[in-house]
Amino acid sequence: MCGIIGYVGNRPCKELLLRGLERLEYRGYDSAGLALREEERLEYVRAVGNLQFLKAAAGSNGSRSTTGVGHTRWATHGRVCEENAHPLTGCDEDKLAIVLNGIIENYRELRSWLVERGHVFESETDAEVVAHLVVTITRATWSRRCARRTRPSRDTSPSSSSTTTTRACSSPRAGTAR
Repeated sequence: MCGIIGYVGNRPCKELLLRGLERLEYRGYDSAGLALREEERLEYVRAVGNLQFLKAAAGSNGSRSTTGVGHTRWATHGRVCEENAHPLTGCDEDKLAIVLNGIIENYRELRSWLVERGHVFESETDAEVVAHLVVTITRATWSRRCARRTRPSRDTSPSSSSTTTTRACSSPRAGTAR
């Protein structure tokens, strides 16, 4: 089973999240991770094994983050490795992190659909599909609000009617753990 804890408040949260995950240790898990809102981006730390490995990976970096989420994972989809540990991201790791307790039964179909639309996956998990779906739905909603998803190309010749579209995941992430 998974354990999930989150914090939004006025106090630095890294130690609070780690202590909260310790209270959930009895549930069993094979990996764990944190996502912390640092300045204008998310920072991640993930580890395979018990919480001592996550604590060692998190170190004493002096995080002042007051917003974060922690997760312990029991693998159901994908092997036990750092890339599959939660939190997981979608297309923009600086803006969105998800943790999931449950199974996405139709994740293979959803993943194929998303890959066809340009999404790049970094894990073998069913949970990462949720992050990419959130990005897809959010962008579709924003596009409708802006009444435009594509923009005309710069070529204004009469024979040109091309448009430029933005890939769902405009650039693959350099890595999943920091």
